[in-house]
Formats: sequence, C-alpha cells, structure tokens
Amino acid sequence: MAQENTAQDTPVWLITGCSTGFGRELAKLVLARGWRAVVTARDAAKVADLIEGHEDRALALALDVDQPTQVRSVVRQAEARFGAADVLVNNAGYGYLAAIVRTRLSCLSAWPGAPGPHLQPGRLRRPAASRAACRQSRP
Repeated sequence: MAQENTAQDTPVWLITGCSTGFGRELAKLVLARGWRAVVTARDAAKVADLIEGHEDRALALALDVDQPTQVRSVVRQAEARFGAADVLVNNAGYGYLAAIVRTRLSCLSAWPGAPGPHLQPGRLRRPAASRAACRQSRP
C-alpha cells in the first residue's frame, strides 16, 4: 500500500512570475498536487488567490527579480518557512509580441536581462537601443 506524503515530505517549489500565464498555471498545478510552493509576482496581491486554501503549504510574496534585495528577502522567507527550496522556476520576464519580420533586432536586444553580445546579420553587437526608442519606432 502506498504511503501518503505529509506536507513536510513534499518538494518546495519557488516560482517567479505567477501573476499570469505559465507561472500561474504551474503554481496551480504544484498546489493541486499537494506540494509546497512560494509563489511570487511583483505585486503579491496578484497571487494571493493562488494560496487560498493552501496557506499551510504555500506562501505568496512580492518579488521583482531585477531587485537583488528582494530576491534575498524571498529566499530568506522561503528558508524560514520551509527550510529550503527544492525547485526554482525562474519564469518572470517580459513578452515582446510582434511578427518577427516586423521586429527590429535592436529592439529585441534592448529588453532587460537580454544577454549580450547579440547576433546581428554579419556581426556581433552590443545592445544600443532603449526600450523607449523601440516603442516609439514600432510600425
């Protein structure tokens, strides 16, 4: 006969970007399976509903992954509550929705966290354009 897991036996998931999309759906799945989770978004109020009914094994926290002090704070809170995080899903990010043929390469390289140097036709180049400039130049 299979042994039932207690909350202490389940993995702890730390998931960023849970306010919408993939992060939100993954957080729902993790909690539905009975696992423990730290769900984050820039605004904790946008993920508070995810932990309703799971308060004993879930934590909703504010996190902007571009802010190192917030990252450290979330890790400390996760460790204090659950001891450690077993799985990290770094899902937070920006989306750029446009047809690829209508997208300037300089605009793609201007997004925060974009790795550089960037491959451009015939050469490697560092990001030069700002996000604001890209927004103004969209077709």
